[in-house]
Amino acid sequence: SMGKVLEVYWRFSMIGDTYLGRCLAGLMPEKPNFGILPPHFTAGRENPFIEEGMKRCFGVILRRYGGFGVEGALLLFLASIVYHHEWLKTQIAGTTDHPFLQIPILNDPKLLEELKKLVTLDPAGAVTMATGVPESVKLRDKLREVIGLLTEYRNDVKWLKENLTEMVKNAMEEKATENGNITATFVAEQVAAATSKLAAPLVKQMEEMEQRLTASIGARASRSVGVDDNLPASSSRELGGLEAHLYRTYKYHDPDAAARNRHKSDWDVPSDFTMPSAHLFNGWVGWLQGFPSNATQDGSGKKIDAPVKPLRLLKHGSLPRKIRRAYDNNWKPIMELMENEVADEIRNRHVDGMNYDFFKSTYDEAFKGVCEKYPEFADTAKTKNWKVSTYCKKIATVKSQRKKAMV
Repeated sequence: SMGKVLEVYWRFSMIGDTYLGRCLAGLMPEKPNFGILPPHFTAGRENPFIEEGMKRCFGVILRRYGGFGVEGALLLFLASIVYHHEWLKTQIAGTTDHPFLQIPILNDPKLLEELKKLVTLDPAGAVTMATGVPESVKLRDKLREVIGLLTEYRNDVKWLKENLTEMVKNAMEEKATENGNITATFVAEQVAAATSKLAAPLVKQMEEMEQRLTASIGARASRSVGVDDNLPASSSRELGGLEAHLYRTYKYHDPDAAARNRHKSDWDVPSDFTMPSAHLFNGWVGWLQGFPSNATQDGSGKKIDAPVKPLRLLKHGSLPRKIRRAYDNNWKPIMELMENEVADEIRNRHVDGMNYDFFKSTYDEAFKGVCEKYPEFADTAKTKNWKVSTYCKKIATVKSQRKKAMV
C-alpha cells in the first residue's frame, strides 16, 4: 500500500509534496504562519561570506557531490543554521560534548554575524514564493487581516466617541480665545476634521483590503468552490472532477441497466440524451464544453433545460448502459488521446473561460500530437470528413494491426 501513497504524495502531486512538507515541518494549516518561507539567503554563493560558510559546513559534500544539484539544499540548510543559531546554542549550553559543537560557523562569531545580515524570511534571492499553501489557507490569512482592520476601526471609533466632545470643546475654547466668534459652521468643520483624521487612513486600508479580497474571491465567483490556482499537476481530468460539481444530475431509472444498477436513479445525462455524431473539431468542443443549451420536454411538451456537462467529465458509473457503451467505444479513445496532448492547457482553464481561440489552438496542438502517434491520421484529405466514432474505430484497427505485427 505504501507504493500508492508514495506515488500520490511524493511523485505526482506538486502541491501535495510541499503541503505535506509544511505539515511535517510542524507548521499548522490553521495558524497564521503556515505560509511562511524557510530561512534563506538574500544572495548566493557569489557572496564571499556565504561561500565561506558553505565550505566550512559542507566542504566534504561539495567536493564529492558538487555539480549534482545539492547546492540549493545546502544553502537552505546553512541559512537555517544561521537563523536558529540562538536555539542551537541553548542546546549546547552546559554540555561539553554536544554534537552541535561541531557546527563550524557557531564557533566563528564574526562569520556568523555577517551571515545573519544575509538571512531573511521574506521573498528574496532564489526563494521568491511560498509553495504548498492551499487557496483556503491564503484566504484565511486575508480574513485575519480584515478582522484585524475591523478591530482597529472599531477601537478608533470607540475612542472618537469617547473623546469627540472634548476635542470639539477644546477647539471652541481656542476659537473663542482668538476672536470670540463661534458659528455652527465652525463646529461642523471641527467635527468633520476630527472624524476624517481618524477615519480616512482606515477607510483607505479597508478599500485596499476589499480589492485584494475581490481579486481572490470575486474574480473566481464563477468557478467551482475549492478550485486552487496552484492545484497539483496530476491531470486535467482530476481538476474536472471538481468542476463537475457545478452540474446537475438527472433522476430516472435506466431500463437497460444491469442488475447491480437496477435501482440507481442519479445519472450524468438526461434520459433522452444520445451521444452525438460529430466531426472531430465539434466533438472536441463538446468534450471540453459539453452541451449547456441541451433541452428536453416534459409530458405536456413543455421545454425544459437539460444541460450536459463537458463530456470529459462524464463518469463511467453515472452513465446509462447504452450511453456508456457509445461513450467508451465511440468517443473516449480519440478524445482522451487528444486531451493528454494538451493537459497543461486545459488543467486550470474553467469552462467559462474557453472561447473559440482556445478550442482551436488546443485542437490543432492535440491533433498534431495524435498524428505523431498515428501517422495514418495525418492525411487530412482522407480524414477531413471522418466523425469522432470513425477515429475511434481506426484507433482500434491500428492497435490490432500493430499488435499482430509484434507477434
